[in-house]
Amino acid sequence: MKDVRRQDAKERKEAAPTPISGGDPDLDGMVAGPQPLNEWQVEGLAAIAAEEAEAEEEEGATAADPSTLPSSAPSTSG
Repeated sequence: MKDVRRQDAKERKEAAPTPISGGDPDLDGMVAGPQPLNEWQVEGLAAIAAEEAEAEEEEGATAADPSTLPSSAPSTSG
């Protein structure tokens, strides 16, 4: 019975991929540096950009409307 278990363990060890020396197997596949944004972050940034563009568009429409500009006529009170 023990011999069978030992043989199984030996076969499993031989079949397992050799670990990279000095590397932590928990960190395999991780990339250092900035990570890509999640889907919800991309959607949030797109919504913010759309709101900002809409606000700029509204500002541009009001600035072009002469009725919203202050009067440049000199005052006659004196």
